[in-house]
Amino acid sequence: QGYDTKLNGNDEISIIPIIHGGSSRRIQFSVAQSNVEMFDILFDKRFHRDFLDELRNNHKQLIIQAVNPQFLLSVQHAKKILAISLHAKKTNTMLSKKIETDILLRFAVTTQISAAIKVAGRKMNMDCLVIAMGKKSSLSRLYSELKPFLNPKPLSRNNHPFLKRQFNVSKNQLSVVQSKDSLEDIIVEKAAVLI
Repeated sequence: QGYDTKLNGNDEISIIPIIHGGSSRRIQFSVAQSNVEMFDILFDKRFHRDFLDELRNNHKQLIIQAVNPQFLLSVQHAKKILAISLHAKKTNTMLSKKIETDILLRFAVTTQISAAIKVAGRKMNMDCLVIAMGKKSSLSRLYSELKPFLNPKPLSRNNHPFLKRQFNVSKNQLSVVQSKDSLEDIIVEKAAVLI
């Protein structure tokens, strides 16, 4: 049995693949002492125009923002953007009155709310990314509500080509930045210097 198994010449070996098809992994992390969870949500016709407002009304204790998933490169990218917004809140330098709006503005790399909503906001009839901050118990309640709609392969899109075009980042600019994630660093820097 186990590691002590010895095979003989005529032994038959069966390889049985195990297919795990159920639960999505949760994307949870902490930024500046704030609990954060991201939900990569697949489009469903139940997500009408007021979906985000209803989520916020049903989960008033959470800070919730929906973002076009094309505007995210990685979990690390989200952590950096959220850290900028949380620091701006702490230092009273947010780009808007609400942190939810500040987060969207920084993902869109603009100071114009209407432009941020248009480009980086949730699009009707498309997948979306919900970012929520608050107590773990509140995040768990939100997870329970959104679980049936979660992408089984969260954050698996390659958004590099789209974001390079969106933010006019050239190969030359990328080559100058000495890091593993140069595009991410350039976009985050653009988001950080918005005033």
